[in-house]
Amino acid sequence: MKHFLNPLFFLLLVISCGKDSPETVESVITFNLTVTSSTGGKVSSSGGPFESGSNVSITATPDSEYVFVNWSNGSTDNPLSVTVNSNQTITSNFEKRKYPLTVSITGSGTVSEKIISAGKTTTEYTSGSLVQLTAVPLEQWVFKGWSGSINSTENPIQLSVDQSKTIIATFDLPDVLFTNKTPRHSTINSNIGNIKNNYYHPGHILTSDFIYNTIDIRENCDCTACNCQVKFNLLNNTSRYFDYNNDGLLDLFGFLQNNSNGYSVGFGKYVLVDDVLNTPDVSYFDSNVWFGGRMEINDFNGDGTDDILVYHSNDHDDGAGGFYTDRSPLEILYFQPDGTFSTVQVGPDTSLHELASFDIDNDGDIDIVNAEWWMNGQGNIEVPLFYINDGSGNFTVNDTDFLQASFYKEAGIDYSFTGVDAFDLDNDGFIDLIISGETDSEINYCIYDNPNNQFEQNCYTTDFKESIRIFWGSVSATFSEDNSSRLPLPYYANGNEKLSYGVNFVDLNGDGNYDIVNIGTNIPIDGNYGPNSGGYIELYQNNGDRQFTNITDQSINVSEWDYANKRYVDTGDIPLFYDIGVVDVDNDGDFDFIPHTINTGNLLFKSTNDAGVDSYNWQTNIGKNFHWRNDGGYFTLVNDHADYEN
Repeated sequence: MKHFLNPLFFLLLVISCGKDSPETVESVITFNLTVTSSTGGKVSSSGGPFESGSNVSITATPDSEYVFVNWSNGSTDNPLSVTVNSNQTITSNFEKRKYPLTVSITGSGTVSEKIISAGKTTTEYTSGSLVQLTAVPLEQWVFKGWSGSINSTENPIQLSVDQSKTIIATFDLPDVLFTNKTPRHSTINSNIGNIKNNYYHPGHILTSDFIYNTIDIRENCDCTACNCQVKFNLLNNTSRYFDYNNDGLLDLFGFLQNNSNGYSVGFGKYVLVDDVLNTPDVSYFDSNVWFGGRMEINDFNGDGTDDILVYHSNDHDDGAGGFYTDRSPLEILYFQPDGTFSTVQVGPDTSLHELASFDIDNDGDIDIVNAEWWMNGQGNIEVPLFYINDGSGNFTVNDTDFLQASFYKEAGIDYSFTGVDAFDLDNDGFIDLIISGETDSEINYCIYDNPNNQFEQNCYTTDFKESIRIFWGSVSATFSEDNSSRLPLPYYANGNEKLSYGVNFVDLNGDGNYDIVNIGTNIPIDGNYGPNSGGYIELYQNNGDRQFTNITDQSINVSEWDYANKRYVDTGDIPLFYDIGVVDVDNDGDFDFIPHTINTGNLLFKSTNDAGVDSYNWQTNIGKNFHWRNDGGYFTLVNDHADYEN
């Protein structure tokens, strides 16, 4: 039997033989991306396998106090985009945050820096660094404290630099505490006003720049000529040191003259400067004084605290044929510890150049001698007035304690002087009164003194104003020309007269007898430039028998000066001053001579005037150390001048 193949079989066979072979499938290529983090942060992914060519974004996040720096591949992008085309390891780099530490210095000193932990590059510290700062003051300076990012008085200090910090190290000269640098006196002399004034002297002079910047008042100024709509100036002899709150730091009380758009144009102001030598705090008060406000320190109400006695020349001539204003009484200012004060007026309306306060009647309280000098006299005859204290600051006024008062009033002669001081010069327990005059003065007067003819007028000449006169104190508590001595006041070398402005006292040879130092001005012969166009200093040795010897020529190298027919001082001149202090300026155990105040006038700084240089007008060029130095009993002028151009 025959077998036949099925046609369908052949068809399937043909179809099967015409088809291609199966395709080969390629395998997927992957790479490993490893992402790590250094100390100080983390990354958003630790990586993993990725197909070749994949793009992966990685973010680096720093921990607190750290910053992202870069990736190990050098890129600083964050987030970082990575194309995975090979096996890779990428590390994020972090760094401890760094902060700048800025140290500045006020005053004179240095600051050393010591790293306790961590590191530093230039002025930047790694965050969290512990740094020790040590303040090192220069000689004569003291470290006061740190300020800025830290406030502390500790030294050294340690601080953590965890952010940008600025530190200020402040150095200052040590606080100037009050120290008595004047001679020590017996109790009776210690309670005299001019000795109290001397007692508080700090041993240097307030300079013009300090007065200009700290004390004077200036508002609405045209500094081309420096005329000010409001201007009050501290002038010569119008301030005193004292310690109103008994804190051991010197204060200053003064009178500011009203020079607003002119010279002495109205009532001035009182000024109180608390802690004047260290951190001055200035307060101003209205005043009843128009011109020449001067003051004396003493305890007038017996409470153990020193008060301020203010006197003045309100009726001084105004330079235009008139007078400033009316006379008014003396004023005593009683201070409270907070700087406030009450004012008590004492006695009648008056005007004067100087007074003295001391215990006239030996009853233990402080009395006053007012050497009246009325500028606008209106027929008044001035003789010394005696203000007798009842112990509580209440005063009874008389003129009879000067036994010749009635004579001078009858003769019509003003018994007025430029200088009045007090001291027990003969050590008898009674305070003596010293009045200061001029070199040569004769006054003619006529009186009806013939008892046989009441209509006969006799004329005489008196020289009572010549020289320096000491009225010797006594148990009677009165003063008389019949119980007085004179100290002749010589002429200047150029022939000018001298006019005394006051005295002070020093025991030069230690014999217990206090000698007299006298200062004042000149009266030029031609009368065109004075007084007050020069000055002098004289020294009188106490011989112990109520007699005195002038030892100026052998004791002082510069004892007189003038301005050579000019009204005001120039660079290098010695200005006029009104009183002299006896103070151990150089702390060597002996006593030097130094003015209480000497600077006055207008100081112009180059930033506020057209001249382009620092300049000064009239008596503003003296430095703080101007004085006569005691070199074994010989006094040498230390002619310190401030460094102002003129």
